[in-house]
Amino acid sequence: MPIPVRVKKRASADKQSNGLYIHSSPPRVLQVNSAHVKQLIRSGDVDKLEQLVVDGHGKKLIGEYSADYKTRTFLKNVPSLMSKISLLHDSVNSGRLEELKSLLDEEPIEKRKKLVMAKDESGVGLLHKAIYYDLRSIYKYLIEKFPHIISLKDSDGRTAYHYTPMCKDVSSVQKLLISAGADSSAHDSKQHTAKYYSNHVQELELPNSQKSTVNSGKLGPHPESKCFLKLIFDR
Repeated sequence: MPIPVRVKKRASADKQSNGLYIHSSPPRVLQVNSAHVKQLIRSGDVDKLEQLVVDGHGKKLIGEYSADYKTRTFLKNVPSLMSKISLLHDSVNSGRLEELKSLLDEEPIEKRKKLVMAKDESGVGLLHKAIYYDLRSIYKYLIEKFPHIISLKDSDGRTAYHYTPMCKDVSSVQKLLISAGADSSAHDSKQHTAKYYSNHVQELELPNSQKSTVNSGKLGPHPESKCFLKLIFDR
């Protein structure tokens, strides 16, 4: 899916590229509610507003206004940024590696590094999905090109490593992640590690904002993935 919010003032050297503000150490948000969002807008904290969008909370910024020009400009670009993030997730959901590459390659390298960290509305990252659905070509590409996403947590506090028990060749995937810097002992919000889920695979699901009421609406794996067949025979 929390790490305390950074209180250090945003450096003035941050860059703006096509509506996306780039910074080297993005802050993390403890809670996301209307009051918190409005406070960030009033203070003109574009750094943290951008992080809200990247963390999957872009909808909370739609319709908001700021008298500050820089903040107002960012808010106007939020729908465009959300659309880009949605396209990235669609490409992974559909197992389309070339489309994912194309979407990222059309952006400057620093913006690519930011976008590849983007989560969907349920707080799930691109690599989490690639591992969960055992999309080998996609997770290899993401790990090799963007190793900084290895430690990214979803809204359930899990890193991509937690989802390795869903893959056919668990050992191979885990070795690949560890070689890129993954922490095999990382705990999720339930204080479970990937080792726990190896013996409780039935408890391993991607976070879904509607899973409590519409569990059948969870995205299914790409038909060509090995994990797709694994899920079928496990049922």
